[in-house]
Amino acid sequence: MLTKTITKMFPTENTVGIHLKLVDDSRPVDEQVVIDADFAENYSVGEDIPNKVRDKIGNRIQVAINRYKALKARFDNPKYETVRSQIDSNLTL
Repeated sequence: MLTKTITKMFPTENTVGIHLKLVDDSRPVDEQVVIDADFAENYSVGEDIPNKVRDKIGNRIQVAINRYKALKARFDNPKYETVRSQIDSNLTL
């Protein structure tokens, strides 16, 4: 199962951002954190954070999540396991 943790990044003079930690508990324990990244955008100091900045950050995060899910679907495809098994069967030690 995928779980996400979203936290605020500490801002700089002209950027704000969100940190995403995405965990996939179906993977081995030492490989469960699949995304651990900051997503930042520029903004003008002294203003509220505009919706377009919020939306850019949110869209970039969603793209990263969707990319991982697509790769996971490819990894979980039974045909991929069949290829692995066939290669394994044809190797000699």
